[in-house]
Amino acid sequence: MFQFIDHPIRGIIHIGAHQAEEHSLYLLNNIEHVLWIECNNEYEDIIIQKIQGNKNHKVIIQCIANIAQTQVFNISNNGQSSSFLDFNFHKYLYPNIKYTKQKIVKTLRMIDIINLYNINLNNYNAINIDVQGYELETIKSFDDTIKNFDYIYTEVFLESLYHNCPLINEIDNYLLKYNFTRKYTKLYNKHWGEALYTKL
Repeated sequence: MFQFIDHPIRGIIHIGAHQAEEHSLYLLNNIEHVLWIECNNEYEDIIIQKIQGNKNHKVIIQCIANIAQTQVFNISNNGQSSSFLDFNFHKYLYPNIKYTKQKIVKTLRMIDIINLYNINLNNYNAINIDVQGYELETIKSFDDTIKNFDYIYTEVFLESLYHNCPLINEIDNYLLKYNFTRKYTKLYNKHWGEALYTKL
């Protein structure tokens, strides 16, 4: 990601933090501000412990969607594949990964989070999204505040690994309305990968 960045990243809103695995990478690249947002409250203590001492790193345990409501969140045995969506081709590609339990959670839109926590968007010009098929819903939940950002790095799908997950062209088309274009795509196989979107 960082080798394709044209100007400095002031801060990152990371949605789908899991266990803050990117923490050391962000420090290495001198990212001052990081807002870690994670849906599964089981990881809260792990994230807090990992980022302690970084005064401009904050944690919010909250599920993000484009509608504020109560939803079922599926927890996978590997943690990282947990999603609001049911497995589709995912179960054939990764048969050892299963949903083992469900949680009833309340979702909020990112625009609500920004207002509720009085987040200063001047501190952040990048978004990193890893939400297992809920990427477009997450992006839409920013409303027009998405214009405040220079970079969006997100998981993308070329096939429906999750039921009704958006494919990469849908994310391309939505972000183009906000003058973002896909600059870099890293595919892990022919089914999914990650993509960096930058302002035109």
